Amino acid sequence: MVTFEEHARWYERRLANRAAPIWIIVDEHGRGAGVVRLDSIPGRAARISIALAAHSRGCGLGRGAIQIACATWQGPIEAEIRSDNVASLACFEACGFEPIGLGDAVVLYRWSP
Repeated sequence: MVTFEEHARWYERRLANRAAPIWIIVDEHGRGAGVVRLDSIPGRAARISIALAAHSRGCGLGRGAIQIACATWQGPIEAEIRSDNVASLACFEACGFEPIGLGDAVVLYRWSP
C-alpha cells in the first residue's frame, strides 16, 4: 500500500514534470472536480488518464478536459478504456479518439492532431 507521504512526493514530482503534465479540473464553482494527466512514453504516443469526482460526471467537464489536454499536447495520445465503461468510451470518441485495438476487457484508443 502506498502511504500518504509517498503519494504526496509522487504528486509533487508529477506537477514539476513539464514533459508529463497533470492538470486539476475545476467545476463552474471553482471546486476541484478531478485530474487529467499525460504520461510521456519515449518513442510512442503519450498515455492519457482522467479521473472525475462522482458529482462531476455527466456534465461535460471530462470532455472539455480531454480536449484541452489534446490541444495543449499537440502530439499523438492513446487511451486505454475498460470495454464496459460506456460513458468513457463515448466521451473519448466524442473527443476524436479512434479505436485501434481490443484487449482483455479494454479498448485502446488513439488521437492524433
